[in-house]
Amino acid sequence: MCSSDLIAVDKSGQHPGGLYAVFSNRPNVDSVTTRPYLMWSDDKGITWSAPINVSTDTSAATAILPGVSVDPTTGVVAVSWQDGRGSPTDKVNAFGVFLDPGS
Repeated sequence: MCSSDLIAVDKSGQHPGGLYAVFSNRPNVDSVTTRPYLMWSDDKGITWSAPINVSTDTSAATAILPGVSVDPTTGVVAVSWQDGRGSPTDKVNAFGVFLDPGS
């Protein structure tokens, strides 16, 4: 999955109407790299969770092109992004995680 959707709506029975948003940001003000972050709202966007870094990468690779989608049956959230970790030429590869909000 290399989605370009930055916001997804949960249409399953897990968190009906739940909203999920992804974006790239620097982990701290001194960082030169970006990481993919996820936030969610269970009250139609009135309040939002604190952002969480969904990547476990500790390299200097910058994450780009984050995307998010929600399985309409299970409510599992999929977050994808691209980064150049491990590449001497910074060629990007796709990475992602699946998050189960029901667990």
